[in-house]
Amino acid sequence: PVGLAVLKILSIFQVLSEGRDADELVSETLGITAIAFACWFIANVILVDPELPTIEAVLKDVEKRESVWDLLIGTWYYGDACFQIASGGAGTWQYSEVVDGKAYSSILRPNGRWLQGDVLEEGGAAAGIIRFP
Repeated sequence: PVGLAVLKILSIFQVLSEGRDADELVSETLGITAIAFACWFIANVILVDPELPTIEAVLKDVEKRESVWDLLIGTWYYGDACFQIASGGAGTWQYSEVVDGKAYSSILRPNGRWLQGDVLEEGGAAAGIIRFP
């Protein structure tokens, strides 16, 4: 396919070159080359799917963690908002979120099949309970 594309470009170049001076031909050649490179770059670099991890790599990552709950560590986005979960040490995790300018937090602990905690406002007032399955 690449060879055919080169031959096609050369035949187009031959047709375009009739009656043109050398500067025009160099400009056109550079333009065609730039377009061809841009197409190649887009097809082979930008549009290439990222490599997905194998199931073995995912399982190895899970085995490295102290607990399955560690999989929740990170920043989680929903709509235009987000919350964070961090390791709290000693079998706990720290939940934090800002809603309408108010900071909320919770110390999360395993409770059966849930990771659960009491949510407190920035000043320490109770705001509710949060659970993660």
